[in-house]
Amino acid sequence: MELDAQDQPTIHHCDMRNKLHNCTLISFLLASALAGTQGSQLDDKQPPALIEALRTNQTIPAFHSDLKDPIFELRDYWQNPFNIEYVRFSRDPSYYRNNGTNVTCMVEHEASAHPGTFYISQLTDIRNSGIPRSKAEVTGASQKDYWVVYGVEVAIADKQRAISGTNTHPEVSAAGMWRTFEDTMNIGINGLEKGSMQWENQTSFVAQSVSSGIIHGQLLLTNDFRISGLIYSYDGISNMSCHVDYTYGGIMVPTWMPTQVVMNYHWNRNNKEMRNSCTNVIHECRIGTNLYNREGFLPGQFVTNLAWSNLVIVYYSNNMAYAVRNGKIMRTVDVSKTGWTVHPSNYKWVRLSFFIVVASILSAFSWHVVHSREKHKQNQ
Repeated sequence: MELDAQDQPTIHHCDMRNKLHNCTLISFLLASALAGTQGSQLDDKQPPALIEALRTNQTIPAFHSDLKDPIFELRDYWQNPFNIEYVRFSRDPSYYRNNGTNVTCMVEHEASAHPGTFYISQLTDIRNSGIPRSKAEVTGASQKDYWVVYGVEVAIADKQRAISGTNTHPEVSAAGMWRTFEDTMNIGINGLEKGSMQWENQTSFVAQSVSSGIIHGQLLLTNDFRISGLIYSYDGISNMSCHVDYTYGGIMVPTWMPTQVVMNYHWNRNNKEMRNSCTNVIHECRIGTNLYNREGFLPGQFVTNLAWSNLVIVYYSNNMAYAVRNGKIMRTVDVSKTGWTVHPSNYKWVRLSFFIVVASILSAFSWHVVHSREKHKQNQ
């Protein structure tokens, strides 16, 4: 059977298409085979930038927001200031004491932090078997002040000591709670000064410690280039090193962030090897910002509706603290001394309380004397 002339070009064109398709397929298979041979020693699922850096043993390039490699993400997190919308974490009980006794439960906190401002609250009541606290104290800082909120009382101190004074309660409390937050959220590197890391290669670094000199560290990688942990030591603390192990798997934290951080410390004391281990857990973490004003976090955001009617505000100024309720000064305190000093306007109440106490003591003593005499007479 002969085909019409008009059908011939169509058959010929289709034959050429099949040949071109076959050539393209063969080329693709050859290229894939070559690529597989050249890259067989590295996981082909890894991002190209990371594979190239590891293959050539070059320093990992500068940070870019579009890089999603776990190593890049964690390094970027360590390098930049905290910008955490919300985090909930638990700290090892060895960090805490309750009236001189050891705490046995993990201590949970929630917090948020951005440059110049933060808040943190301890949610676990270590004085009551580790149950959630009914009145959680919230400590924080705005761009201008340090502050503490507890129940119906708010304490505020200006960040400038020339205005507020030294060793004010809000400043001391904020410094302690910030250290708690910082040591936990630096993910195993205690005392790390943010922004101080210098990378010698893709896994080795030196950094500045806030109190212990220079930190020398080495990242530990798994076969799929995820950070399994790190080893570091301090220049300022002889014979001390720390081996950190990471565990991943949380669904409410970034994929590059470990959910459990185990720190194993080793040091020598009087030629005796010492060891200590601490575990922190990150339950939930959102990276980003939740600030809606330039002032940062303010204490009024954490005062409950029931507390407003009886709110006591403690202002610190020139090493003096003034407790104010409903616009009236209730009491004052010299920060350099212990205990509150009663404001002159309340002297009459102090005198009245004193007389009541003295009268009660005299009445009890008189009753005791009379009762003793009557009992003595009966015995005669």
